[in-house]
Amino acid sequence: MKVIASVSSDDKLDYVINELGADVGFNYRKEPVGKALKRLAPDGLDVVFKNVSGDHFQAAIENMKWFGCIISCRTNFKATMLKWVLEGKIKSRYIQFEGIKQANKAFLSMFSGRSHGKTVLKISDP
Repeated sequence: MKVIASVSSDDKLDYVINELGADVGFNYRKEPVGKALKRLAPDGLDVVFKNVSGDHFQAAIENMKWFGCIISCRTNFKATMLKWVLEGKIKSRYIQFEGIKQANKAFLSMFSGRSHGKTVLKISDP
């Protein structure tokens, strides 16, 4: 199986290929998704892991092979994935901001594309 990663920066592209093990990837801010998928999978996609919608998903559908498979991320997947992350079976990366006063900084980090992985805003301990 060949894993294709879609990321928002060249730094993230290097990370997903060299640290997470993706085979190839592209920076969607530099290359349209559909064009990149055609280049990286000229014969089409066998499997698409759907955890996003919009342009990415539409481009994936348009580049699917006949009888390709779409795997959808469902509610129970989140609990399973959390378990795997906590057990160290899945690598994860996040940036955490502490306190409500950091909310603006957290959102700017998330929407600017500068953060790697998930952005967490911790308001208080449970």
